[in-house]
Amino acid sequence: MPQAQFLAQMGYVVLAPNIRGSSGYGKAFEDANNPCWTHCDLRDVVQGVALLKTLPYVQAARMGITGNSYGGIMSMGAIAHAPGVFQAAAVTTPAFVLHGDGVTQSWRPGVYPIPASLEFVHALDQLNKVVKYKVYPGETYYVGGRESSKQALLDILEWFDRYLKDS
Repeated sequence: MPQAQFLAQMGYVVLAPNIRGSSGYGKAFEDANNPCWTHCDLRDVVQGVALLKTLPYVQAARMGITGNSYGGIMSMGAIAHAPGVFQAAAVTTPAFVLHGDGVTQSWRPGVYPIPASLEFVHALDQLNKVVKYKVYPGETYYVGGRESSKQALLDILEWFDRYLKDS
C-alpha cells in the first residue's frame, strides 16, 4: 500500500481498514455490506476514526480521508454522510478528486469511467465548496503508472498538508 506507507513516512497516522464487503475473509464478510453500501461500512470507518482520536499522538481535530477504487467511493460517502468527521473530505471542507484521464481498457471497451467523478466535483462546486480536480494523463480509471503514482502521492500530501497541518 504505497499511499499509506508514504503518508505515514510524511508524519500522518494512517488507518487502512479492510472494510466489510471486501474480499479475503469469506463470503459472509464479503456480503455483509450488501444492504447498505457507504453507510454500514462508513460507520465502521468512523468508529476507527473515533479510536484514532483517543491516541495521544493523533490530532483529533485534523482527520483526512482518501482511497482508491471503492476507497474513493467511501471518501465521497464520507463527504455526504459523515459531515464534520473529516477535515479534508466533508461537505463543509475541501475535497481533492483525482483519477486517470480515462484511457479505455480492452476489457471495458467503450466505457469511459470519469463522469461520476466529474459530476461529484461539479456538485461540490455548485455548493461553493472547496474542491480540486486533477486528471493524470495516460492513466486509466486507476492512477497506477510509476510517474503518475509518484505525482499523485505528492499531490495528496500537498492537499493534506494544506488542510490538516499547522500553518
